[in-house]
Amino acid sequence: EEDIEIARLINKTGSENIAKACAKNDCIMVCISTDYVFDGEVRNEPYKPTDKTAPLNNYGLTKWEGEEAVRNNCQKHYITRTSWLYGIHGRNFVETMISLADKPNNKVPKKITLKNFFILTLMYSFQIIFTLLKKIFK
Repeated sequence: EEDIEIARLINKTGSENIAKACAKNDCIMVCISTDYVFDGEVRNEPYKPTDKTAPLNNYGLTKWEGEEAVRNNCQKHYITRTSWLYGIHGRNFVETMISLADKPNNKVPKKITLKNFFILTLMYSFQIIFTLLKKIFK
């Protein structure tokens, strides 16, 4: 994200190349994007696929550019926007909360304060894969 040119090569150009290869070979492309394509304003409801995009950072911008590259180069595609992923690997919100709960009693914070009020939907990484596979092979 700090280097927009590298982010663009990965998120836009990489997606574009895969989309062209999928189109050439009559394959379905699955593009996994992010909610960072939106403005991040607090809402009372989840974003919808048709909501206006307004990326606030280089990561969101280049992911949106990647989505556009997929739409423009591969007719058979699915784009899914993920957020708040958790799974068996990597650091994430769930693992952070579990690690706080696992601390000895004298080290557990009595109160955990999140920086901003927001609505989130935790997404289990394997469920996303399962749902996408079901959609593709229906």
